[in-house]
Order: sequence, then structure tokens, then C-alpha cells
Amino acid sequence: MFLSNDLTTQVGTMALLPQIVDAVTIPVIAAGGIVDAKTVAAAIALGAAGVQVGTAYLLCPEANTSAVHRAALKSAARAAHRGYHVFTAGLRAAS
Repeated sequence: MFLSNDLTTQVGTMALLPQIVDAVTIPVIAAGGIVDAKTVAAAIALGAAGVQVGTAYLLCPEANTSAVHRAALKSAARAAHRGYHVFTAGLRAAS
């Protein structure tokens, strides 16, 4: 949930996914934190009918992604940087 900027209140995709799968009777598409074949396999193993990968496409030449955002996406420290999630959520909200 993104009702707060407090990241400690937010449940990650892989923790939330099996709870959603157990709670609904429709196919669940996992999104958020799906970045490679391992995370796709993990989402499927946790019950997802499919996955949605979005952030990876922000580096495509056709994407109108700013230089600052592209640099953040390419940064090895990105995965450990909690502010990145707020940054990308803000970009989505602004578009």
C-alpha cells in the first residue's frame, strides 16, 4: 500500500503476493520488484498467473526518461536505496 511515504509500512511484492493469491479467485498479475528471470520465477512459484515488468523499459531509447532518472536506474546502489521507491512513485503520480 502506498498511503504513506513511510516505507516501513509497505509490504513487498513477494510477501504480499501469496496473501493476495489466497484471498481472491481471479488470476493475479504480480508487479513491483520483478526485474529478472529469478524474480519472475519467484512470483510464479508464489502463485502469480503472470508478471508485469515496467521499470526495465524506462531505459529503452523510446522512453522519455530524464537523464537523472536513467542514472538512478543504472546505479548498482539503486536496489539498496529506499528513496528510489518514493522517487519512482512520485514520477508515476506526476505523469
